[in-house]
Amino acid sequence: MKIDIITGLLGSGKTTFIKHYVRHLAAKGKNVCILVNDYGAISVDMALLNHEIGDVADLEMVTAGDFDCYLRRTKTKLIQMAMLGYDRIIVEPSGIFDADDFYNLLYEEPLDRWYEIGNVISLVDANLPEYLSEDLEYLLIAQAATAGKVVLTKLDMVQECMKQSQNTGFAQEEVEELKENLVRHLNRESEHFHCERQFRTSDILAFDWNTATDAEMDTLERAGYVRYDLEKRHVEEEGDFETMFYYTVKKSLDGVKELVQQLFSDEKYGKVMRVKGLFCDSETGDWYMLNATKELMDLRNLSDAGEGATDSTMRKEVMLVIGENLHHEEVNQAFGETRKVLDYEV
Repeated sequence: MKIDIITGLLGSGKTTFIKHYVRHLAAKGKNVCILVNDYGAISVDMALLNHEIGDVADLEMVTAGDFDCYLRRTKTKLIQMAMLGYDRIIVEPSGIFDADDFYNLLYEEPLDRWYEIGNVISLVDANLPEYLSEDLEYLLIAQAATAGKVVLTKLDMVQECMKQSQNTGFAQEEVEELKENLVRHLNRESEHFHCERQFRTSDILAFDWNTATDAEMDTLERAGYVRYDLEKRHVEEEGDFETMFYYTVKKSLDGVKELVQQLFSDEKYGKVMRVKGLFCDSETGDWYMLNATKELMDLRNLSDAGEGATDSTMRKEVMLVIGENLHHEEVNQAFGETRKVLDYEV
């Protein structure tokens, strides 16, 4: 059974990518299951995926509060999934993820007899800053080093900075420039972390998922993977990534929008990387699903999404603030009357 691993830093667009990739596989008759490991104990990403592609793929989830527990639960889940006869397993790990740890798991008995790696696809936001923190740079190169293809995402977010061709696509020379910039960034960090891989523009893919051709999607299906060693760094032990959880949001839609923009724009809250969750508009009673990064706020009205979109399993408010070196007291104050329930630190 083949396993495809979809990696990417927090907010790189893994959930959106998987939605299109899995629909492509399902259209070819593949029986697909997605294994989600969300960062933190509550999987909003799984709710997003279930809402988008629950009709064409099964979903499973692994959560755990510490790394060793996560590996044990993942192994147990993979053993269960091996008995169900899927053609393809898609693994969406957390953005705080070192691919080597997952590869080592697949070499253990009995998984080594049942599974083989099909593709490793690493997603990188086209808006990637020139320099990240040391931990994030390590995670970026640790994920990309083994990828058969590195995929630039969120091209639409830089559309205003790029020339348009006569049709609706980006000018090819602008796409090539983005690829070259990413190659320089990856090769710089590859050298920094003593990895022998040198990236080329041919390793980078960039196209619009909404208009992608079958040939472009087939390229992803044949991405493959490579193995390169690099200096090992245990971010889960040394890093300052964490998730803060809030229940009973008690805000209107406009209030949530204002709150999210505030969290991303003011450094007093720390480095907020992602805000996501489910909440009920305190004015209209409508339920919304939120998935926001600094560049993009995705808000979906579940009350208009059709039957079952707001059933009892989803009528539980929760807001997750994910970031690096978060300032707890300031974030708590931003949520006002909302009560902080739990901090989860990697």
